[in-house]
Amino acid sequence: MEPANPMKDEETVLLTVVYNDVEANLIKTILDEAGIDCLLVSQVPHSVYPFTINGLGETKIKVLASELENAKAVLAESKDNPTADDAEGDSTDSQ
Repeated sequence: MEPANPMKDEETVLLTVVYNDVEANLIKTILDEAGIDCLLVSQVPHSVYPFTINGLGETKIKVLASELENAKAVLAESKDNPTADDAEGDSTDSQ
């Protein structure tokens, strides 16, 4: 029996392109917390020593076409508003 996959029946569109796994997984986590499914698409096999040269290590982040505007808004908000943990960390660094 095949598991249900909501991304299977609707077209996916490109949300953004990033050039390292850390940033890709951070964006995936932000979108997951907002209830937005996404796909991380990369043509490069991952290794112990990851590197990027002229876009060869890019990861494309795709979302459902119906969620594109919502995903853009969530990412923009996450860049504009650091979390409470980040703010607390900044204040402890200055002490």
